[in-house]
Amino acid sequence: MKKVLIFFSMVLIMLINSCIKEPPPQHIQANILGITVDDPAYVQTNDVGSTYSLVFSEQVDATAVAPIFSLSPGATISPASGEPQDFSSPVTYTVRSESGNEREFTVQLIGNITLIFDFEDWVVTNPFAAEGRPDIEVPQMADPLWASTNYGVATGLGQINFGQYPSLDEYSTKPTQDSHSGNYAAQLTTIHGGSIIGVTRIPFIPGNLFRGNYAFSLSDPSGSLQFGIPHPSNLGIPIKFKGFYKYQPGEVFYGEGEVIDDNRIDEFNLYAVFFKVAKGELGAAEFLNGHSIRNEQHADYSKVVATAILPDNTAKDSYTAFDLDFEYLQEVDFEANDYKLTIVALSSKEGASYQVAPGSTLIIDDLEIVTDLFGN
Repeated sequence: MKKVLIFFSMVLIMLINSCIKEPPPQHIQANILGITVDDPAYVQTNDVGSTYSLVFSEQVDATAVAPIFSLSPGATISPASGEPQDFSSPVTYTVRSESGNEREFTVQLIGNITLIFDFEDWVVTNPFAAEGRPDIEVPQMADPLWASTNYGVATGLGQINFGQYPSLDEYSTKPTQDSHSGNYAAQLTTIHGGSIIGVTRIPFIPGNLFRGNYAFSLSDPSGSLQFGIPHPSNLGIPIKFKGFYKYQPGEVFYGEGEVIDDNRIDEFNLYAVFFKVAKGELGAAEFLNGHSIRNEQHADYSKVVATAILPDNTAKDSYTAFDLDFEYLQEVDFEANDYKLTIVALSSKEGASYQVAPGSTLIIDDLEIVTDLFGN
């Protein structure tokens, strides 16, 4: 009888223990996954590091914008999602994870989209500050609709050099006082890269600047380039791309990998592309990238509506003017499609395949997209 009681006691303890479950682990992520705004003038959100830019096609009342946030599972945000804020100046949001981790993000408003670019305004940021990374200085355009691979350069060269991050002068894209007008222009220079342990090898990094967004991926550098800024109908139909540039190719040209080819001279790229995307929210997530933007064999190239491509990519010792007509491949129909526009500048036009001359330098200034507001 005693053995029977012991047996049933053990069974009862096992049943009780089986009913007591450990609480599920709390989520530790404190991230913003997406932002939208319930306003017909809102077109998209751009993010660079811990800074988000709400882009509107026209001026809006900046004192009462109510962004709606998508967050990591279990996370909360302050100020609250959907609560109107005064965006006359950037607003700081704090995201708190379920486990108590906190991160701060800056959200700013862009009230209209300009088509004239003088490259006067630059800022120095640390995109990794919210992650507790070292104090890293990265140059970028103050207009967040311009992007470059500078953040990738910071991460990649930081790994290559075992935590020694580039100084401001060492980036492939930066401001220069060698300007056509005003105080500054944009300087793009092809620089040496290296091997990133356990990830990939990036021997060279061309200087680049483009209208769009940079979604850093070491495994797919060309796919990281998200070309295109919304171009609503009130901006008109692009008809000309104009501006000024100068170019000096590097002294020694490298072929595939590090095979030296003494017979080639590096060239640059400078062009604008106007392309269609789906209407509404679906179109906001559509871009062209480094694989598709100039590749007529790529499926996404069918989105291209018009291009304006500088044909002369050779050396120019002094500032040279250009004035290009957009060549249209398709009709424009703002009722059926939304549209995006990008400008792309690259110091070595075959940089994706690392066929470059280190030191090749392209300087651009006073760019402009001219549009026809009436479609004539």
